[in-house]
Amino acid sequence: MNKIIKKVDGVKSIIEALELQKLGVDLIGVFINSDLAFGNEVIVDKATIIAIKGELEKSKLVGVLYMPFDDEAILALIDEVEFDYIQIVGHILPSVFFRKELQKRRIGIIYSGIAASYDDDPTWILSRYVEKSDLNVSYYHVNFLGEVSNSWNFTKNKSPQYPDELQLADIIELASNYPLLITYDFSVDNIKEIVDQIPTIKGISMMIAEKSEKNNEHILNYSSVVAVLNKLSE
Repeated sequence: MNKIIKKVDGVKSIIEALELQKLGVDLIGVFINSDLAFGNEVIVDKATIIAIKGELEKSKLVGVLYMPFDDEAILALIDEVEFDYIQIVGHILPSVFFRKELQKRRIGIIYSGIAASYDDDPTWILSRYVEKSDLNVSYYHVNFLGEVSNSWNFTKNKSPQYPDELQLADIIELASNYPLLITYDFSVDNIKEIVDQIPTIKGISMMIAEKSEKNNEHILNYSSVVAVLNKLSE
């Protein structure tokens, strides 16, 4: 199995962050502001974020932002916390000014909130980004078939019956052309197979949550995230 990046979003405490670091998580995401799918419950206060950053030794800290936001206020927070990455959620791109300011600080951007359904044309999935300049992109985080409960089995077994739908080969090709972090319906039963079958991905991303207001999000509770990470380390 290839060495992959492991990212977990929705981290809320030092205890969670340190345990995830011990489990080999490379990128730990904390929500700076409210997200439409998860509401205010995912927001982590500044004091806790700073405390988490101070305790991390190996893992990198990702500040997760839902668009829109005030550029200057967020840049001041970024300077205070010293995030390693900023993750932008949503279809709206941050301003060129904000992207360039992050680049000056050597802080890469993870573009998230990208949903890919089974009937999507693979050339459309990242189309809003590919012709833009000054993206300062580190990774694209794509949530595959979030509306399908058994999404991996669907991609593997059902999609080949419908050649016009999104195929596993399309995902492999997309990941070979762009730095992709992916989300599927990860479980202890499928995680190793997914990673083996899509060898071109940069890594996987999981979201800690009990519920979502959207029907196209793959979420896991904290214990399930830990179980998947343990399975990966076997």
